[in-house]
Parts: sequence; structure tokens; C-alpha cells
Amino acid sequence: MSKAGSDDSGIKLKVGVATGRDMAETGRVLGAWLAERIPGANSVTVAGFERPTTGGASSETYFVAADVWRGKEVERHDYVLRFQSNVHRLFLRENFAEQVALLRWLGAETDVPVPGVPFFEPDASVLG
Repeated sequence: MSKAGSDDSGIKLKVGVATGRDMAETGRVLGAWLAERIPGANSVTVAGFERPTTGGASSETYFVAADVWRGKEVERHDYVLRFQSNVHRLFLRENFAEQVALLRWLGAETDVPVPGVPFFEPDASVLG
């Protein structure tokens, strides 16, 4: 069962399992990381993280709401964020780069419906 709440940063959290992750710090780092990658963004504020109630067992997965600021205008962007799990591993080898490459190839070269992958950070130490 998930619990909803917020921390001192105002980031809304819905967490179903303990991850040992500082979600406020993750939100700050992710916001800065996204701001460097979203064209025209002055800043990005992560408004919330939510763990899916089903699926996402092979990695630490969150639905993320991010407010993207361009000048005085703000636009809400929703993302799915996957981390290498720091608590448990379903697979012995994490292969995020291969998964991203496959999803991008399928999206570009076939009619198979796949989610878009707008961003990928190969260095796990950047986002935790």
C-alpha cells in the first residue's frame, strides 16, 4: 500500500517500498539535469515522484511530474524514470543502454508501438 506525503522541499512523494533514496535530493539533481537537456528551459522543478503500483520490478521506477520553466511560462511534463536498483536486483546485469537503443530503434524503424525515450544518462552516479 502506498503512502502519500511530502518532504521539506514540497516534492510530493508516493512511495510503496523503501528505496533508501533521498527523494528531495534526487528531485533537485534531476531538475538541474533536465534543465540542461530540455530545449529552451530556464529551469525545471520536480513536482512529484510516484511509484507504479504494478510493474517496474526489474528496476527502481517512478512516474515523475516536472514543471519546465521557459521565461515566465511553465509547462508540466510527465516522465517515467528508471534507476538501477540500490535495494534489489531482478537481473544480474543491468542493461539500460541496450534497452534504450532497442526502444529507439524500434520506434524509428518499425511500426511497433514503444514509449519514446527522450533522455538517457549512462553514468549511474549522476542521478544516483
